[in-house]
Amino acid sequence: MSLVETLCFPMSAAELRSNSGRSRLTVQLLCCRSYQSAPGYEANVAIHGERWDGDHEHPITFSVEGLFLSRPEIDRLLTEINGWIDLPLEELAESAFEGDYRFDVPGQIVRLLFGDREDTISAQNAVLTIEIASGRMSTETVFVTDQSCLRLFSEALRRDVDHLST
Repeated sequence: MSLVETLCFPMSAAELRSNSGRSRLTVQLLCCRSYQSAPGYEANVAIHGERWDGDHEHPITFSVEGLFLSRPEIDRLLTEINGWIDLPLEELAESAFEGDYRFDVPGQIVRLLFGDREDTISAQNAVLTIEIASGRMSTETVFVTDQSCLRLFSEALRRDVDHLST
């Protein structure tokens, strides 16, 4: 086992923000790990948002530490985000980003589902449904994001992947 596989240090986090800026997904890769010989990363994942009590908005955060995120699924996510945001402007304006990315292992579900929802107005922006479960704790949230937010997220996550892979 190499040193990078045995020591985990928090890195800067990749953030995917909503269009409003009030919600965000944070992914912080800690170190390289493998699960049943599949390469990946130990990560902390958090969802930040707001809840409305009828009178005021209150900040909320749901976070889980020590999740396993597979490298092939991260690579697929980044490749598909970059393929979409690099489309010519006229094509980008006509299609929202869509994709289903799962980071599931026993006792853990992490799902990033990009696609239209009947209960969410998004124009041509990407709608993200996030599902996270660890043990008996689980949450789901939805927010709308756009190509600039996706680009910043992709660049930050790629930077962290490349840093841990060297």
